[in-house]
Amino acid sequence: MLHIYGTGRLVAAPEMKQIPSKKTGEARELCSVRIASDNDYPSEKSSFIRLNAWGAKARYLYKAGHKGSYVEFDGELTIPEYDKSVEKQYEPELQISAKGHLRVLVLQKRTAASDDYPEESTPYYGEEEPM
Repeated sequence: MLHIYGTGRLVAAPEMKQIPSKKTGEARELCSVRIASDNDYPSEKSSFIRLNAWGAKARYLYKAGHKGSYVEFDGELTIPEYDKSVEKQYEPELQISAKGHLRVLVLQKRTAASDDYPEESTPYYGEEEPM
């Protein structure tokens, strides 16, 4: 798997779901949201990707994140297989599990004397089962 580190902006409010575990059948928490990664050049379009946080990190993202929040993440890129029955190709997703890193950044409001810059919120590294 490909390991990805990056930052992005939440384009919608995070959604929390309960997903049954394939091994035990117990429900696992999943917080899913699309993020936009803005390019350095205004003439280029932003890139979008789905970010999935699991377990304790899902609860953190759901509570701390909102539309427009900036996030810093470290996780694994997964590409779902092509579904021949419905002829649909799924888009790549970022999976943030116990081994990954997730932090919601708080931006200060822009004033005439300063530029926007990220101010770190408290990072949360919860214990959870690996995916």
